[in-house]
Amino acid sequence: MTDRPGEFWKNKKTDLLLASDTEAEKVTRGEFIEDFKMSFQPLDTALEAQMKLRDLKMKERADEYTYQFTYLAKQTRYNDAAQIEAFK
Repeated sequence: MTDRPGEFWKNKKTDLLLASDTEAEKVTRGEFIEDFKMSFQPLDTALEAQMKLRDLKMKERADEYTYQFTYLAKQTRYNDAAQIEAFK
């Protein structure tokens, strides 16, 4: 976690966890994990997959494109007609 937004998050949480101040807010492992997920996971996975699907282009091999398309299409919750249109 260097040179990215993760570094800022890591430093903030490390400072909080290592604070010698007895009045400092104590964080449980569960709270730490939940905060991590909220900071780095997309809030709308279907929308994230739709955006990636729209930007997906066939580069070297058709089977790689097909695999990526299928993987993303499952996350978008598109119906068959929408998947056919997106695959064109």
